[in-house]
Amino acid sequence: MKHLAPLALLSALAACSAPEAPEAEPAAVEVVDADACLPLEAADKAALRQLDQDYGAAWLLEGSEAQSEALMKLFAEDAVIIPGAGAEPLEGRDALEDFWFHEDSPPTIVNHFERATASIEGTSCLAAITGRSSAQWEYEGETTDYDGNYMILAAQAADGSWQIGRMIWNSRPGDDE
Repeated sequence: MKHLAPLALLSALAACSAPEAPEAEPAAVEVVDADACLPLEAADKAALRQLDQDYGAAWLLEGSEAQSEALMKLFAEDAVIIPGAGAEPLEGRDALEDFWFHEDSPPTIVNHFERATASIEGTSCLAAITGRSSAQWEYEGETTDYDGNYMILAAQAADGSWQIGRMIWNSRPGDDE
């Protein structure tokens, strides 16, 4: 009988425990016919290079409202950014806008933002832009210098323009000191 007590206790605990949480549904993935994806043409590469440069130029506009308007036009509605320094990914234009331009935050004054595109690769369905960037900005009286790498995944919108779907960046060693 004393050997059955632990089994009874385990059975009682198991009956009282919370049921297992159902597995999260994977994000919907749009299936694209691989035959529909063509090699990037020179015009696509030029448009992607311009998208990359427009991102940097948007930060140099005067005022948070002008910066926000110019930047949000470059991103797909469901875009995801993965900020440097291990921050959590953010999804959707609203989340991006809140991250960069939170209504209760003072403005960030960007003094310098330069991007050097290293490569543009992909197809007419999905393209990757990689490069290096440097920037300097002022926030709450402090000046920050940044030097790092980035990758953008871009796709064509319904109107044929390229939009940023995913973006990640980091700081080069020594910038975090």
